[in-house]
Amino acid sequence: MDSYWHAPRYKDLGLDRDTYELAEPQEPERVAGVTVVEVHSEGAFYRGSHVHGLYAVADPDLTELPKRGEALVPVFCRWFGGREEDGAPVFRIDAAKAKLIPNYTGYVITNLAEFRMRPDSRSR
Repeated sequence: MDSYWHAPRYKDLGLDRDTYELAEPQEPERVAGVTVVEVHSEGAFYRGSHVHGLYAVADPDLTELPKRGEALVPVFCRWFGGREEDGAPVFRIDAAKAKLIPNYTGYVITNLAEFRMRPDSRSR
């Protein structure tokens, strides 16, 4: 995923959010023919946040998740707009709340960050 590799490194952004429990899935991007992990009910954990959604898998050799327990799954997802120093972030995933989907075409989450409501979208 080019958008991941072209993002600045997280440490170069000067942010202080190494962990943040309220990070939300953001910035969907269309992909085609990739393996994704679909996570339900906040079944993934990364840097203090429990998240859900569809994420592009960064490991081309990953073909299945364990039947139960946890799995460590590398995904192409930025943290507050930045990428990891080396490689892709690794989500800790509850295998009972997730499944792999090979050859997926559709939208995936590409960033986890703080939810900010646009001022013009608030009801008056």
